[in-house]
Amino acid sequence: MGIVLLFCFSGYLLPWDDLSFFATRVGISEIEKAPFVGMWLAGLVRGGPDVTIDTIGRFYVLHVTALPLAVLMLLGIHLFFIQIQGVSEPDSFAALRKRRNGIINFLPNSCLANYRSGCFSAHCWLLWQRPSSRARAGSRSLCLGARWY
Repeated sequence: MGIVLLFCFSGYLLPWDDLSFFATRVGISEIEKAPFVGMWLAGLVRGGPDVTIDTIGRFYVLHVTALPLAVLMLLGIHLFFIQIQGVSEPDSFAALRKRRNGIINFLPNSCLANYRSGCFSAHCWLLWQRPSSRARAGSRSLCLGARWY
């Protein structure tokens, strides 16, 4: 949950408008209130004495590189422990048959099957998103946007 909050906090500054600027200043002022390391951590996050263009660079790297790598690392550790410890089963399953019919290992069987279906789904989605020949150049087929655009 902490990583999700860091994603939200770091992504909020990226539009670089008045709302995000002052919200980030308020958020960093809350970091300053942490005992012992608050001032140091706030200076590290800001990249200086105040929220500047250096801060947006730090938040961009955090949002696009560091946090996704942290999520992938936690996911890898989670899958590693699932492989080592196995999946827990209710006690009532002990009375069932001991055969392993229908059970497949995660690595490599289930992992590859999920990868193939994901690639197929992404390929179908990309083909569906391809602009038609009737679409004008520069026009959008789906006009969704955040309020800061």
